[in-house]
Amino acid sequence: MSNANLGNSTSDFSALSSRELVYLVEKYSVSGPRYTSYPTAVEFSSALSIEEWQEAIKTAANQSSATVGGNLLSLYFHIPFCQSLCYYCACNKIVPKDRSLVGPYLAAMSREIRAYAKMFGSETTVKQIHWGGGTPNYLTPSEIRDIHDACVQAYPNIAGDAEVSIEVDPRTLSDAHLSALVGAGFNRISLGVQDFNPAVQEAVNRVQSFELTRNLCNAARDAGFGGVNIDLIYGLPKQTVRSFIDTIDKIIEIKPDRIALYGYAHVQWLQKVQKTLERSALPQPSERIAIFVESIKRLIDYGYCYIGMDHFALPNDSLYIALRDGFLMRNFMGYTAHKGAHVIGHGMSSISSLAGAYWQNVKEINRYELEISRDRFPVERGLIKSPEDCMRGEIIQDIFCQGQVDISSFENRWKMDFWSTFSEPLIHLKGMEQDGLLSIDSQTMRLSSIGRLFMRNVAMTFDAYLNQHRTRQTPVFSQTV
Repeated sequence: MSNANLGNSTSDFSALSSRELVYLVEKYSVSGPRYTSYPTAVEFSSALSIEEWQEAIKTAANQSSATVGGNLLSLYFHIPFCQSLCYYCACNKIVPKDRSLVGPYLAAMSREIRAYAKMFGSETTVKQIHWGGGTPNYLTPSEIRDIHDACVQAYPNIAGDAEVSIEVDPRTLSDAHLSALVGAGFNRISLGVQDFNPAVQEAVNRVQSFELTRNLCNAARDAGFGGVNIDLIYGLPKQTVRSFIDTIDKIIEIKPDRIALYGYAHVQWLQKVQKTLERSALPQPSERIAIFVESIKRLIDYGYCYIGMDHFALPNDSLYIALRDGFLMRNFMGYTAHKGAHVIGHGMSSISSLAGAYWQNVKEINRYELEISRDRFPVERGLIKSPEDCMRGEIIQDIFCQGQVDISSFENRWKMDFWSTFSEPLIHLKGMEQDGLLSIDSQTMRLSSIGRLFMRNVAMTFDAYLNQHRTRQTPVFSQTV
């Protein structure tokens, strides 16, 4: 499917009245997954046996390179350390008192890299490497080079056009870091910003000037980075439409290649530090979505393309090209242009994904290092996908990555009647159609521009696991809008 015109017009957003917007927000503001996988991580189980896990890897490793994703890997490295605590953060991170934790952790990660490389074999081609956290530039330039060297030595076949990216905190990024990263082959950098408003920054304990961010973006480009990303968050305390558009205008001045505009996930039952933000005024759902809609209009007016969910890119960026040409993929690293590649996560809490299985490492640093010291993979939980999981997951991928489902193609591929199989979702989807979120005919289910803001809700209609979570007293997911 080709989607060259998706998300490049503001007409649908401009035509929506405030009253209509409030109605949609109130109706569809529910708890729901972000669908970086299907089934989602809450379905992972410790019942996954080592034999099942090993068989899944063996099957993937033995696939022919002629098969989509057969011998292609995306590697993720979780660096959990941070210099200070940002109150909004829901990531698995550590704010250490000193650097004594770093050396043992990196040594364990190096062993894990070599062990996975041995399982997949020397013929494997790496198409993507991504470092997340935490704060990966908490590491020294020397430590960065050491871990990347371990990766290159273990995987000699890193594609010449591989995307090698890293998330950084501009407040602690030095010229020496930039030099080490470029020297190691990194070609894309993501700078955390969240918001430039001083009151918001104080509320979330992340003070960072526009000038610092702009200068570092320029320095990254001068150093040789081909792609510069900026991460923002809407829905934080003290944000308003007007104040956040000021931040958007500053970001447009920097003109990053990609912008991630995340909705703040208030999951205080998982991250106790987020309770701190309840002392300040969190925007109401209608204000949150108004911030998002106005930001979309602003970004599209300035030439950015709406990729989906919370991502935007310039028309010459590989992410938009993947959307246009039908190769966009959503996984645990968010949106990616590397459709079909297996994802192998390294480090505590990292998640891996094959065609037929998911698994996650242990979340505690001591357990992670202990398991590896015993020559065991630090896998804590996961699942083997059923054929139905794969079928429903494909639909959800199409919703998030194409904004539509080609029903005829799907029926031919799966040898089934689509709406007979999914008669229950159809009931909910018809209501969404009446609200203007999508259109349905015998050939296609297509989200409208407005509907793409509620794509989580649309995807939820195909989720066979959600009902078992609806009666739980403790929430499981963040709000969809």
